[in-house]
Amino acid sequence: MRFKPLAALARDRVPRPLNQTLGITALAKLAPLIFIGYLLILTPLHAKADWGINGIAAECAKSGKFFELSPIVELSSPSAGEVKIKPGFRRLANGKHELYCHVGQQLVKASVRVYGSDSGACMGAGYVSIDSLSIGKTRLIEHPTAFNWDCPGEQILIGLRIVQQGPRMHAESCLAKSWNWSTGFEAVNCTSKELKY
Repeated sequence: MRFKPLAALARDRVPRPLNQTLGITALAKLAPLIFIGYLLILTPLHAKADWGINGIAAECAKSGKFFELSPIVELSSPSAGEVKIKPGFRRLANGKHELYCHVGQQLVKASVRVYGSDSGACMGAGYVSIDSLSIGKTRLIEHPTAFNWDCPGEQILIGLRIVQQGPRMHAESCLAKSWNWSTGFEAVNCTSKELKY
């Protein structure tokens, strides 16, 4: 058996330069893959999106003094644009609702349809339609009317209330110019008119 001199052993163990082992071109091809792998490890693999759902709530006062329809805006994160359900009100679920309420001596009838956020056709946040609203024989809404739905260029109907004030009945409605995530309804204007029936 022959032994190598110590100098020859040391020479065999010295690492060869990197360009002789992998080659510069191979290293250049690996660099983007290493960078992408690094990004995948440090970056979360899920997307986060905000969402909002428009709805409606109703109350028929037990005292017989009023009937009211009120907006609800649910958001995925706390924001000034959120509109919570008012105390004593009942949220209307998806579907068609026939509502009846005695205000004073008169019967208020409302037909409301609520569409969920999965309805498509520009209804990604849900859609509410008040198909009709009447008090006694007086029709206040005769054709389907959007409620709590922001359509550019149009005002948003955000509140309806039939109220007894002494011997008289009044219809109150509230419109907003727009809705914004950080401010909620903007330029709200409410009007009241005495009902003749």
